[in-house]
Amino acid sequence: MQQDSPVDAATTPAGAVPPRTLRGMAKALGPGFVVAMAWLGTGDLIDSAVAGANYGYALIWAMLLALGARLIVTSSLAKYQLCNRIGDERILQGYHRLWRGFPLAIGVGGLILAFTINGAIMTGAGTALHKLTGGLGGETWGPFICTVLATAGAIALSRSRKEYKTIEWVARAVVVILIATFVFAVIRSGFSPWELVQGLAFEVPESVGVLGAGLVVVSLIGAVGGSVANLLYGYLIEDKGWKGPAFRPLQRVDLWSGVAAMVLINLCVWIVAAENLSGRDITIESPEGLATMMQFAVGDMGVPLLWLALFAITFDNLHVWAYGFTKLFVDGLHLTAPRRSARYGDLKSDPLFRPLEIAFLLVLPLVFALPGMPNMVVLTIVANSFNVFLIPGIIVGLVMLTSQRKYMGKFVNKWWETVLLVVIGLVGFWAVYHTAVGLGDLVAQLQS
Repeated sequence: MQQDSPVDAATTPAGAVPPRTLRGMAKALGPGFVVAMAWLGTGDLIDSAVAGANYGYALIWAMLLALGARLIVTSSLAKYQLCNRIGDERILQGYHRLWRGFPLAIGVGGLILAFTINGAIMTGAGTALHKLTGGLGGETWGPFICTVLATAGAIALSRSRKEYKTIEWVARAVVVILIATFVFAVIRSGFSPWELVQGLAFEVPESVGVLGAGLVVVSLIGAVGGSVANLLYGYLIEDKGWKGPAFRPLQRVDLWSGVAAMVLINLCVWIVAAENLSGRDITIESPEGLATMMQFAVGDMGVPLLWLALFAITFDNLHVWAYGFTKLFVDGLHLTAPRRSARYGDLKSDPLFRPLEIAFLLVLPLVFALPGMPNMVVLTIVANSFNVFLIPGIIVGLVMLTSQRKYMGKFVNKWWETVLLVVIGLVGFWAVYHTAVGLGDLVAQLQS
């Protein structure tokens, strides 16, 4: 329930005290890694490889720009949650103050996005596990069987008594696996610093393959820059027990740490693709294209390394997306129907939570893994392109909340923070337009 009267924002909940030492802060880090791996596996890994293979270093500016935008938006969302002066514990409560239908609209949109994205994630997990097991189940139904096995593992994780702690430890392991894999690939591939510098120019080259340059750029913005997935971070820091402005410095370090790991992995994937596939007339339009990239970079051992990395990130993401977006939807539902909130209280206590998390977001998307359905790469690009339709509303609401002193008190945005959010919002509107154009071109090419 919302509180309309101001509260003492400096109050820290009993039993939840920020660590004072560097060692303590390092041990406390976690939500940033979880959300960074959720962002990475559902867009960045694929988009960076596709862009690097198809366009060399030419589009790397879009990835770096989008990463900066994502950091700004997510940090602002967390600032409202930790530092608002009116007692809101989650960002959707703030959106509810602007328009009572806003939280449920975001929740429904996020649930639809998560359903599609989890379909893409599942196909990646199934394909990777199928390759790692030497073709278990055959070529036709084997990937589907392996997808079912991976999904069963994700469901088992969702039944853990300490669900968030399990999510965090899995994410930490995935960070180590991915950094080790792709840094090793970069070392073996070599590196072209001057071409990387040239790639910082704001250039959109001519399209290559079925995934046009414009659609790839928009997908980068949607997957990396300002998606509804940024809202998941608030639920993760809440699960961690971080409440009140005393946790704001720790939260900043946590988010920066996660984004830094994501930047390193993104750059490594992009460099490996650019160095090994660009100019060879080889485009990445399926998971096998990713394996070809790693084979050129590392040799025969690169193929199993790629499948291991892909399985690690997709398996982690299956659970995180189902858990986080179910929370987002149920939160929106509780704000729209306060009697339901009063009846069930905690979001996970709502009887809709487990059916949505398991049946709708972990079982039903298995349809995307059936033989003949689009592969992971195409599903990921298209799903993240649709994702941008949610960005403008989220950012406009965020600007309204964080730039008004009646909501933020002394933590209100500085003028340049508001300007940055407005610019990101304008890019979001630009992305909506170009998504419609890019998806039209994609459909036309697939039909021809």
